[in-house]
Amino acid sequence: MVAVFTYSDVAHLPSVEQRLRAGLNCCLERISSGVYEVVSLCAVSEHRPFGYFVDDPSTLRPPVTGIASGRNHDPLWRRYVRDRHLAWIRAHGSIRAEDVVSHRSAALVHGVPYIGPEPGRIELVNPVASRSGRSIHRRQRTIPEAHTMRLVDIPGPSSASVIPATSSSVPLHLQHKSITLDAPVSAADGLRITTPARTAVDLAKDCGIQSGVAALDSYLAHGELAGGPKNRFTAFPPAEDVVAVRRETLSSIIEIAGRGPGRRRLLTAVDWATGLAESPAESLATVGFRHLGITDVQQQAWIHDAAGTRVGRVDFLIERARVVIEIDGMEKYASGFDPNLMQRDVLMAEKEREHRIRRCGYTVLRLTWADVIDLQRFRRALQRVGLV
Repeated sequence: MVAVFTYSDVAHLPSVEQRLRAGLNCCLERISSGVYEVVSLCAVSEHRPFGYFVDDPSTLRPPVTGIASGRNHDPLWRRYVRDRHLAWIRAHGSIRAEDVVSHRSAALVHGVPYIGPEPGRIELVNPVASRSGRSIHRRQRTIPEAHTMRLVDIPGPSSASVIPATSSSVPLHLQHKSITLDAPVSAADGLRITTPARTAVDLAKDCGIQSGVAALDSYLAHGELAGGPKNRFTAFPPAEDVVAVRRETLSSIIEIAGRGPGRRRLLTAVDWATGLAESPAESLATVGFRHLGITDVQQQAWIHDAAGTRVGRVDFLIERARVVIEIDGMEKYASGFDPNLMQRDVLMAEKEREHRIRRCGYTVLRLTWADVIDLQRFRRALQRVGLV
């Protein structure tokens, strides 16, 4: 996991204040008051003790390279951000026993998509307190235990990727147990977190229609495995009966959590989400179609040639206009060995597939994240093919 430590972990070091200040210009980053992350291994002797908190150098902040320099599209960067936020939660000294990790913090931990940057504060709900601060955003709510799970029960990285610092070369007072979900290290170990389904509902109610539809699409498509290694464990697109069962789960949560401000937005997001979006960008396109009043859109539709042979499955189809819309994302073309590289064979196969679709009499409109995140840009793109 990401190497995170608190001021109390190093308070015994000589000239600790000076070391921390110098480290912030070199190998450290302050996550919040009294909580630090080691972002690189440092050869400066005064900073060497910080390196004792690094259990596995591969978990340090990844560099920005290649075409994936748009970091939010890089799976390695997303995993790093998730692990850093989780480590921050576990190291924070002001989290109370009755707090429940929620909203964007829970989404980051679960891997449930939402729209926006990494939260600058840990988001919590508490049945009796609403006091927040610079590093905590606490909402006063009571959440049924059935809508939560233990933080330590969430699958973490494999044990093979974590190397505990137990070398005799490390001073005893600096020996550091790895911050993993398998090795409890803080008072936050008893902390609970909202389930993926409850997290999706909270995002839809409190964090905007775009985040809500993206999160709900993910839950409807993958259930409690939302955000996990989907291709290995879940079929896509999901069967209609599976989606129906998951909608019933959402409905039972909404009966309890859906009252108050944000209810109309929540119900709208539930209505718009289909579980047929393979990415948050496709969820954003769904929101764009709805805002523009285009309701005859088929998702994950098959195109057939004149002989009835399947040509390919497309992201969106508007049959009346003979228009196919494809959302291009990094994941679609990235190499399985290096997410910064694009696979030539995949690109060539996609190009040939598009030619076959065009030969069937369809116009193909390819959109990117920038096209779907901005409604006016999305409108202009659809105008080019006569849809608005």
